[in-house]
Amino acid sequence: MTMSYEAYNGGAVRMSGTSTFYARLDTKVHRVSATGTQDFILPDARLFKVGGPIFYVWATGDTLEIRSVDVGVSLGTVTTGNIAAVYLLDNSTAVGTWIVVIKAANTATTGLFANRDLRVVYSAGPSNVHSKYDFSAATWSADTTSTYSREFSVGFRLAEAMFLNGYNSAVTRCKRVERWKSGAWAVMTDHTVFHVKSAGDAVNGIGYMMSGETNLSCTAYAQLTDAWSVLADSPYNRSRSVARGVAGRLYLIAGLPALQPSFKYFPKDDTFENITDYTTFNRHDIAAFALKQWVFTMGGYDLVTHTDAVEAYNTLTDAWVVTTSLPSARYSGAGISDSEIGYYCGGANSSDTLQNSAHDYRSGTWASIGTMPTTHGRVAGSGVAL
Repeated sequence: MTMSYEAYNGGAVRMSGTSTFYARLDTKVHRVSATGTQDFILPDARLFKVGGPIFYVWATGDTLEIRSVDVGVSLGTVTTGNIAAVYLLDNSTAVGTWIVVIKAANTATTGLFANRDLRVVYSAGPSNVHSKYDFSAATWSADTTSTYSREFSVGFRLAEAMFLNGYNSAVTRCKRVERWKSGAWAVMTDHTVFHVKSAGDAVNGIGYMMSGETNLSCTAYAQLTDAWSVLADSPYNRSRSVARGVAGRLYLIAGLPALQPSFKYFPKDDTFENITDYTTFNRHDIAAFALKQWVFTMGGYDLVTHTDAVEAYNTLTDAWVVTTSLPSARYSGAGISDSEIGYYCGGANSSDTLQNSAHDYRSGTWASIGTMPTTHGRVAGSGVAL
């Protein structure tokens, strides 16, 4: 039997088969040709951080079985025309707990999901109406409505599910968390604390909610157990800000009260550290997305002026750069990233009118991707690609 090995983050993946198979980690594509049994054998889970997708795997012919390091039962079967996204939920043992989600692929040479959607959540009101963008058809449509109406929402993605929380005048609803998965909504375990107009994102397979209008409390959500845990308090009381995860850290930027420092959170140590602040002017209700080591912040409002300003924070150098402005001034829109593309959707204009426009950001240029079926604002920058 012939075996081929491909290295990822210090680990090795065994791939074998009678056809040609591919695996992608981030933007790197690895091609493997081998003979023997058709297996993609996952590495020692302890070599990786939880989250993902850790791998995308697809084949140009025949079938491919994805198995854990102990070569146990198949976790998923990949056939021509399909792609498997492999997530890691637990890395406490060599075998680990993996989730394999199989969908249609565009082509065997790119392995991109054909039925991946951009999802923009909630709106001012509050509302339970959502919009989705079909990448393959390049069209917007109404998404499945959620159980509860919210605004100033926080959405993050864990594996192939989206988790949402947001503001509602009813205290119990502010604590309520909903999950979207495979076209259906489900109510999950409530928050253990009362978050109002908070910020959050996922880091290494864990969802985080940070501070808010009324307290300093921070919490973490584990999908595997559907449970929340209380973290160290935020150094600053902050609302209507944004949070984005990059390389195992969570960055919290802007918000109210004004003139408080932006900072980063270290999940491993449960500690905080200030970062350099942006340079244009103090603002809240900005949107943000993360691309590689950068956190892009867009638009915003300082209680006097709306802005179209876009600044990008380099998490490696702790420095900001001003980049291409939005097509027009906006605040309280949704910032979303997918692969190496960023998106700004909805928001309110300088007349405080909610918008249904949407644009993508590629290589320093903004371009329209059509109009959503409804306006979206006060969404706390929330939305996911799923």
